[in-house]
Amino acid sequence: MRNEAGDTPASFVRKNLRQNRRGLDYDRVTDRFFAISAVAGGRIFYTRCNFDPGRGTIHCVDLAYPQREEKAWDRIVTRISLSLRPL
Repeated sequence: MRNEAGDTPASFVRKNLRQNRRGLDYDRVTDRFFAISAVAGGRIFYTRCNFDPGRGTIHCVDLAYPQREEKAWDRIVTRISLSLRPL
């Protein structure tokens, strides 16, 4: 998506996260991306967004999968997360 507001990863999380960050199971925010994850209702919810300031774009992935399958999903989630690239 276009980063029309000129958000940084930190400002995007502040504006858009609807729960307290203390409730997250994983929370990493850098100057180029953010990744957050939480468990709810037996499911893991994971979001990662990479910011490309040169192009003014944000590239995101949202995943939800059963918590009982976490080990099977770990490598898949990592691979998907690292594949986010500008077109």
